[in-house]
Amino acid sequence: MQQTLGQFFEPLYTAKEKIISNQHATYFLDALTSFFRAHGCHYTPHSTDLFNLYSRLVFQLPAVAEVSVSKNKNIVRASLPFTHGPHHATELAHLDFALIRTGDSNPSTDGTCLEGLRVAQVRVVSTLPHHYPKALLIQNPTPLAYIKWFTPFHACEPASDMYIVSCSTRMHCHFAEIIPIECIVHSCHLLPDFGKERDSRWTAANVVSPFFDHSTSLYANWGIESSLWWKIQRYSSSGCWELEY
Repeated sequence: MQQTLGQFFEPLYTAKEKIISNQHATYFLDALTSFFRAHGCHYTPHSTDLFNLYSRLVFQLPAVAEVSVSKNKNIVRASLPFTHGPHHATELAHLDFALIRTGDSNPSTDGTCLEGLRVAQVRVVSTLPHHYPKALLIQNPTPLAYIKWFTPFHACEPASDMYIVSCSTRMHCHFAEIIPIECIVHSCHLLPDFGKERDSRWTAANVVSPFFDHSTSLYANWGIESSLWWKIQRYSSSGCWELEY
């Protein structure tokens, strides 16, 4: 599956403080530092650093006979709030959910098309600043993504057969990491579990924020994305299909 960086908006050099406020990337600097340490580099990023941001990733999907060719493009967005002028309303940030390739073992999905995959919300897609150590730039020639993890697939809701996930935490805080964009596989649609009555506090403006708490359950909805649904159905019935990267 081919990945390309979409430039629906031009890449924007943005200070770390703006990344935190506009894209709800609270632990961006800490996650970046941890990413460097995990790769054997002790360089410490600074709050004044500028990052070249991208608004979306575009995936060219393989053809599926049951799906129109117009559906062979999949987009994962991580865009800033955007205004078209003083007389227009500001377009909200779009921070999409996605399937991330981890390689971790999970008995609930091992042997299925979801093996090694986990849901996360993509908050930032950016390249490293040019003044960073050369070794880091060589190790990471493509952009990196700041993501917020959700819990691994485990329980399914019996009536819909959709997996139930919730925000993943570490030390009572949202679990966030920096990953290479090559680990992002496909967009993912999550439905909140409101029970018998919708929570009126949820709006288009805050659904991308850390508004929902750690206990909020969400359903991973495969049916809304036809090409992904057909891959899952075909794999389950014949055992010869899998997600292509």
